[in-house]
Amino acid sequence: MRIRSGLRRLLVAGVVGAVVVLSAAALPAAAAGPRENWAAVTSPHFHQLPSGNQLTRVDDPGAVDGTALRMRLVAGPGVGPDAGIQIASNQSYGYGEYSTRMKAADCSGQPGVGVVTGVFTYSTDHADGNGDGLPDNSEIDIEWLCAQPEVIYLTIWTDYADSELRKVSRVIDLRAGKIISTCFSTHFGECMPVSASENQPTSVPAIAGYNSATEYFEYGFSWSADAVTYYLVDRAGKRVTLWDYRGPATRIPSKPGAFMQNVWHTNNWDPYGFPAHNQPTQHTDAVVDWTQLPR
Repeated sequence: MRIRSGLRRLLVAGVVGAVVVLSAAALPAAAAGPRENWAAVTSPHFHQLPSGNQLTRVDDPGAVDGTALRMRLVAGPGVGPDAGIQIASNQSYGYGEYSTRMKAADCSGQPGVGVVTGVFTYSTDHADGNGDGLPDNSEIDIEWLCAQPEVIYLTIWTDYADSELRKVSRVIDLRAGKIISTCFSTHFGECMPVSASENQPTSVPAIAGYNSATEYFEYGFSWSADAVTYYLVDRAGKRVTLWDYRGPATRIPSKPGAFMQNVWHTNNWDPYGFPAHNQPTQHTDAVVDWTQLPR
């Protein structure tokens, strides 16, 4: 996430049922997890974080079971995740596989707006467990900026403070099949080279006409002590590896966290090549077909 918020951490930690923190070892990667098909707004596995935005069940012929969850960022939102629409798992999870089938926020008709759609794990414990002098930030992100719906952002966080951070990231134009960057960063805007094992695969196939906001795709990642592997399932049902990250252990999160999805307004994160960070003046919707907890 480009914007961090202490309030968001508080909400994840304790509102609408406490998030239970488990050790990573308590949930082996092979453990089966439930799939939420969003046949209703309420869920035994997820809760909405308090905000002025909206969750609605909608009929959608593109959804597997004909129903989906609409996540609406209302017109004129404040800045940051806490002013957006967010759902979080009731329980924290560690190593395993996480996935969702969804369409990201659609900003068509609103040129120049800044809206982020996120799918991610987020730790509620920000002590300095690794002893590097920074608060731990155990997070694995998939994100899109709605002004550039063909580009996907993949980020793995381990530490975050106001002036310093530790993350590795990859940015891909999926429509063109172009890896824009793969970086290690200690500050925002920094892109330091990574090793060969951190930069696999070195190419990804183009997906003709890819638009994250107008077509359902399954997105996910598998997380273990020594790797985070991101993937997408294409129109033919083939799993396409977007990034098979195998770097130093210090660059891979180890703390369990909530599995979350959100839509929010950013005023300081622009797409590649042009500015787009204005406040949305119309409602902006993302749609979730299903969400799969670790298995």
